[in-house]
Amino acid sequence: GEDTRKTFTDHLYTALVQAGLSVFRDNDEIERGGNLKRELDRAIKGSQIAIIVFSKDYASSKWCLDELAMILDCKDTSRHTVFPVFYDVEPSEVRNQRGSFADAFTSYEEQLINAGSDTETGRELMKKHESRFIQKIVRVIEEKLNRRVLSVTHHQVGINSHVKNINVWIQDGSIDTNILVIYGMGGIGKTTIAKIAYNLNFHRFDSSNFVADVKQHSEQFNGILELQNQVLSNILKGEKGRLYNVHEGSIKINQAICSKRVLVVLDDVDKLDQFDALLGTRVFYPGSKIIITTRKKGLLRAHAAHKVHKVEILGCDESLELFSWHAFGQDHPVDGYVEQSERLVRRCNGLPLALQVLGSSLLGKSIDIWEGALSKLEEIPHTAVQKVLEISYYTLQDDYDKNLFLHIACFFIGEEKDYTVRILEKCGCVGLLEVCESIGFLKGLELLDLEDCTSLKKLPRNIGVLNFLQELNISGCSNLDDFPVELGKMKSLRVLRANKLSLNPLPSATGEVKSWQTFLLPWVSQPKRSVQNLLVSLPRSLVDLSLQNCNLSDDSFPQNFGNLSSLRILNLCNNPICSLPDCIRSLKRLYFINLSSCTRLQSVEGLPDALAWLLVRFGALLKHEIDTEIGDEWMQKLQGWRPPLPEVVGQQEWSCKVKLMGSQIAIIVFSKDYASSKWCLDELAMILDCKDTSRHTVFPVFYDVEPSEDGSVDANILVIYGMGGIGKTTIAKIAYNSNFHRFDSSSFVANVKQHSEQFNSILQLQNQVLSDILKGEKGRLYNVHEGSIKINQAICSKRVLVVLDDVDKLDQFDTLFGTQVFYPGSKIILTTRKKGLLGTHAAHKVHRVESLCCDESLKLFSLHAFGQDHPMDGYVEQSQRLVRRCEGLPQALQILSSSLSGKSIDVWEDALSKLEEVPHIDIQKVLEISHNTLQDDYDNNLFLHIACFFVGEEKDYIVKILDKCGLHPTVGIDSLIDRCLLTLEKGNKLMMHQLIQEMGKEIVRKESPKEPGNRSRLWHHKDSFHLTGNYEDFPRRLRWLCWHGFPLKHVPIDISLENLVILDLRHSKLKQFWEGTKCLAFLKTLDLSYSERHARTFNLLRLPNLDKLILKGCVGLLEVCESIGFLKGLDILDLEDCTSLKKLPKNIGLRNFLQELNISGRSNLDNFPAELGKMKSLSS
Repeated sequence: GEDTRKTFTDHLYTALVQAGLSVFRDNDEIERGGNLKRELDRAIKGSQIAIIVFSKDYASSKWCLDELAMILDCKDTSRHTVFPVFYDVEPSEVRNQRGSFADAFTSYEEQLINAGSDTETGRELMKKHESRFIQKIVRVIEEKLNRRVLSVTHHQVGINSHVKNINVWIQDGSIDTNILVIYGMGGIGKTTIAKIAYNLNFHRFDSSNFVADVKQHSEQFNGILELQNQVLSNILKGEKGRLYNVHEGSIKINQAICSKRVLVVLDDVDKLDQFDALLGTRVFYPGSKIIITTRKKGLLRAHAAHKVHKVEILGCDESLELFSWHAFGQDHPVDGYVEQSERLVRRCNGLPLALQVLGSSLLGKSIDIWEGALSKLEEIPHTAVQKVLEISYYTLQDDYDKNLFLHIACFFIGEEKDYTVRILEKCGCVGLLEVCESIGFLKGLELLDLEDCTSLKKLPRNIGVLNFLQELNISGCSNLDDFPVELGKMKSLRVLRANKLSLNPLPSATGEVKSWQTFLLPWVSQPKRSVQNLLVSLPRSLVDLSLQNCNLSDDSFPQNFGNLSSLRILNLCNNPICSLPDCIRSLKRLYFINLSSCTRLQSVEGLPDALAWLLVRFGALLKHEIDTEIGDEWMQKLQGWRPPLPEVVGQQEWSCKVKLMGSQIAIIVFSKDYASSKWCLDELAMILDCKDTSRHTVFPVFYDVEPSEDGSVDANILVIYGMGGIGKTTIAKIAYNSNFHRFDSSSFVANVKQHSEQFNSILQLQNQVLSDILKGEKGRLYNVHEGSIKINQAICSKRVLVVLDDVDKLDQFDTLFGTQVFYPGSKIILTTRKKGLLGTHAAHKVHRVESLCCDESLKLFSLHAFGQDHPMDGYVEQSQRLVRRCEGLPQALQILSSSLSGKSIDVWEDALSKLEEVPHIDIQKVLEISHNTLQDDYDNNLFLHIACFFVGEEKDYIVKILDKCGLHPTVGIDSLIDRCLLTLEKGNKLMMHQLIQEMGKEIVRKESPKEPGNRSRLWHHKDSFHLTGNYEDFPRRLRWLCWHGFPLKHVPIDISLENLVILDLRHSKLKQFWEGTKCLAFLKTLDLSYSERHARTFNLLRLPNLDKLILKGCVGLLEVCESIGFLKGLDILDLEDCTSLKKLPKNIGLRNFLQELNISGRSNLDNFPAELGKMKSLSS
């Protein structure tokens, strides 16, 4: 109403804005003179909660009454929450329509009474200060919006006990600042526990902040500064200036948190200086709580008073429950999968991440795939789990710790600690006193690594004769007295690493070394003599020079440094220089200089003209502007870094406070005079009208009136899948272009896979989506968690069309739309090469893009080759041959036709000839993307095996063969089909697009283009002509040998066939298969079809695992050895057209697994053994 507009309502508006909420106020934000109802309707559609302040004069305002009508009209068809606030008026006056509300609210009685349970009353104002009442309303609104709640897993198994303990600590009422360190191994659930604790408690504090992935961000340029900006922005709720360096950030954060009770979570901290930079002052307001998650128990040690909480692995029952939720969607395994589930759970050993990843990967898969996965896990860990666990390994300080870890992992698990220490202390070369002079005779030596040989006192004199030595590492050789003069005469040396040394200057002869390319010399200890003496001897040909941690000051910096005329890269990190020495300007070729951690640096005047990169971070206190004469080339690169250089480059600040548009909640404050205002009622009507087309929440503040909320409605998600180059993106673009105008907002996010492989790229994609949905009106995102929350807030109140193009991992979808709470009618389209990308993760439909038919292919080809829909005369045959080669793949058709457009017929013929040998390079690049995303070497080798040998073969036959190669084909084939690299066709045959098959063969060919014998696979008879040598050199790891027309009478005994799985010697000259006595234990299939001279089978006991024996057309075969009866696994025996065979072996009836016997054709069989009739397994 008019009576509260400049008092209570204004104070409430201010409090909501200060809380960081986007608030629409009708009297300020609607253009006067325009269509007020339309503008108010638009504002209501951008909100979720309507707060109505009822005052004494409310009903006297026609505006208020019209606005109220709009709010109530749209309430039944929208997710708006109406929140009534009664200011100095009794709710009964509204309910009973007394006083000014008698006439105005006649038609709204029922809607107001049922508006909602969250009401605030005027009586409250009588009992407490108005400001406290307003703060209470703000807290309720924040809880309604749930605006800072982080997304967490739905299946919180084994987490409650941890969260309960942390909640007790957070809510203990202590006025002391407490720091809690949650620690445990990677993937144990530390972040999830911290998120849940944060979600349950952030509203209890004045400000809160969840800083995700501290380790990952801090490794990037200006990462700590970006995190400081995030912390400060959240604590001050957006009201902050731009930070320019870490020191300034620490000061401002300290100023902000010392006056507020805060809850801050620092997630995945691995170094103390990360904590120090963000909250290192440790001067907090009483009652503040700081939570740190880390893999290092002793992260803080005695650095700050703190408590620790260890996250243990899950117990057996909890592990099985968590695994079952992800694998079956329930808390226990389904029948038939219990044993496999328990085996997988035991393998995960209680690690939640492993349970989730493996469970999700097997969701909906057959029991054969489960068995294949178990078999594969016996040999190699799951790639996704491995990546998470490897992070801890890579954070180990040095090679000593890494080698120690690997030693223990491989050999010492379960051993007594003292025993292990005693053995491993003897490892290393710390006792090395000298290097033998004979090293000078190693003419081909390129690398000599003597790092940390702490007892070494001298280098051999004849080291100078090592003409091929390129790298010498003497880091940590702290007892080296001097260097031999011969070292300065070396002409091949490129890299000298001399870290952590106390050095005498190198001999002056080093100045004669013209070929040194890199000289790395960052000292930790103080040099015995001046660094300047050493620099005098540096060669002029030096290209890369690192002098970090050398204690170089303005006074000690050598003025003859400018003699290094070839220098291109200069590292002066962590030196106490205040300004850049004048001699640097004379380095005409210098294009990169690193001045990071030069904490006293105040000026960088005098930069060389050719400089392309300037790196300044971690503590530089620049006070002067950069020389304005620096070229645009490096200035453009500088812009992307966000360096801590205030007002030095004349560039605008990279971020600024932008008002958030697209409100989520409509707050309507009802008062006694609300109904008397036409403005208020018009605005209320618009709010209520918009509920049909928006997810706005109308938030009324009423006495004894309960607002209601509708449940969420999921949007339709469509997954468009198919092989690379099939046209998925084009289809999605056309659908987007035809429909985006039908939605409130839309966004096309291209190349998700490519972008997500870069650091912080998901954050950039989130910024794009948020900017598109809010139409540019957005704040800056600081981390992925914050991005997910803000995207969810934006899309839940608008009907949106979003296309995510080329998604290849589920977490890419999750970080953009993981909550899957969309406004009714929204549409989400994903394009991917993986059919099962979402699995059962979200309700969705799938649409497969098939290859073009022949006519469509020829038409598309012709449009690009000739500019018309059919081939030109004289090019018809060639066009048809090229089209057949593309097998309906649109991108291949476009690439080939465009490359041949306007070319002569000779060029076309030559192109066809070339394509017979190698695929087109541009097509190859597109198709290789799918291959490069394969999880591991097993799937990679499986793909190449099938591409080279098994296309068109029956699936079970391939599995049987490749299983003996240790490739786990059951689970691997399923993965290849899911990635559209394989298809399962009629007859259970595995098929592959011709271009994908050629891509696989080309990968193998590139292993050794000119020497086929060095390739991993050979399939073309032309390549086999190049193989030479005796049988002793025959490949010992051969799994499949196909040698039609084998020319010898028997297989030589010196040929290595021990690892063969398939032996195909059709049309051979064999009389007897083998004269040797070796056992071919892995052989599954032996095909001697049409070997006309083959008279009798040899002793089959040497082939114990044979399951298929094919002797079709062996017209000279007289008998089959009785030893066939001992082949326990024989499934197929093919004796078709063996016209000389007179009898079958009597013990053939012993074969309990023989399923197929073929004795068709012209035969001299005169009788059949009686045992044949006793066979139970024979089916044909």
